[in-house]
Amino acid sequence: MTTHTKRYRAMIWIPGSSGPGMRVAVFAEDLREAKEVIESKYGPGSVFDLHNEDDEKAPR
Repeated sequence: MTTHTKRYRAMIWIPGSSGPGMRVAVFAEDLREAKEVIESKYGPGSVFDLHNEDDEKAPR
């Protein structure tokens, strides 16, 4: 069985940081896993806008 990962991109704002948001990218199987990866790396209090490449191509 193979796993299919997608690249998820996020703009993240870290509490206590005075700088602008950072652009980050993670690879995950789904949105839930991508959220867990970001929260484990940057902390659960971080605020982020998370999307994958399919979301980027969809009309708004």
